[in-house]
Formats: sequence, structure tokens, C-alpha cells
Amino acid sequence: MRALYIDAAEKAAVRTVEAPQPKTGEVLINVEYVGICGSDLHYFYEGTNGSSPSVSR
Repeated sequence: MRALYIDAAEKAAVRTVEAPQPKTGEVLINVEYVGICGSDLHYFYEGTNGSSPSVSR
């Protein structure tokens, strides 16, 4: 599956990652559309959102 990683301020990359395997009592859903919110924009432009810094992977 594809995932967007924000590595630092104004540095993002789409990466291919393994889909998680659901455990007993969990389900895996197929997400077709997503959106972004204000906190996503803070992470992208500033590399942080309040006291939560972005984490490089």
C-alpha cells in the first residue's frame, strides 16, 4: 500500500509499505479517499504540531 511520510519541514515522500495484518477482533478496511487537516499542514510546513515533532522514518 502507499503511505505519505513527512520526514521534516516541507519534506514529504510517498512510500510503498506492507499492509498491516489485522489481529483477532480487528478488521482491515480499504480506504479510497483521505483528506488533510490543519495539523497535517503544520507538520508539513513547520515539521511539528504543538509539542509533537514529526518523526523521520
